[in-house]
Amino acid sequence: MERTDVKNNHTEEYSTGQIRCIEKSDPEYPQIMKQYSSMPAKLYVKGRLPDPKRRTVAVIGARMCSPYGRMQAFRYTAGFALEQGKMVYAIPGAVTDELSRGCHKLIYDGAGIAYCPEIMLEELGISMEKVTQNGEKNNLGLARDLNMVYSCLDLRPKNPDYIVRKTGFSPAQVSNCLVELTLRGLIRESGRHYYVKDS
Repeated sequence: MERTDVKNNHTEEYSTGQIRCIEKSDPEYPQIMKQYSSMPAKLYVKGRLPDPKRRTVAVIGARMCSPYGRMQAFRYTAGFALEQGKMVYAIPGAVTDELSRGCHKLIYDGAGIAYCPEIMLEELGISMEKVTQNGEKNNLGLARDLNMVYSCLDLRPKNPDYIVRKTGFSPAQVSNCLVELTLRGLIRESGRHYYVKDS
C-alpha cells in the first residue's frame, strides 16, 4: 500500500522523479535494512543513496513528530548506526524545547555532542589547522611516534587502547608518548585514562 500522505505533500517532486519510491525488491534498497524483519516495504528517497562502503553524514530531522514517529526515527537511524559501531552525534537544544527532546535522548543514550562544526569535520577525517596567536602551528616538530599518537587525538576523549589499535604501537610505547605529549602541553587527560588535544 503506497503512502498517500507522502505523495500528497510532495506531489510535484514525486511526479517529476525528484522523490522516488524504492521497494524492498529493488537492488538499490539498502542491504543492511533487509536484515531486519520490520523494515518498511518502501522507502521514499530524494537524491541518491550513499555507497555503504564510504563514510557519510546523515542529517535527520522531523517536524511535528508523533511519539511513534520519534521512536521509529531513532530506531531506523541512530539505532542502526550504533549497532554498526558508527558514531552518532546530536546538536543539543534548549532543555525546555519539546523539539529538542529527540536530540537530548540521543545524547543521553551515548551520542556525541556536535557543539561546533569542527567536531563533524574531525569525525570525517578533515583536520582543522590549529591556529594560535602566533600564527599557524602546522608542524609541531614531533618525532614520528609522538606525531602518530598526537594525530589520533582530537576534541573527543580517546583512551590508550584506541591509540594502540590506530597506531599499532605497544601499550608501553603509547603510554610513554602520552606522558611526553602531556608534559609538552599538547594534550591533557580529560578523565581517567582518556586524552584530548589541548586547544
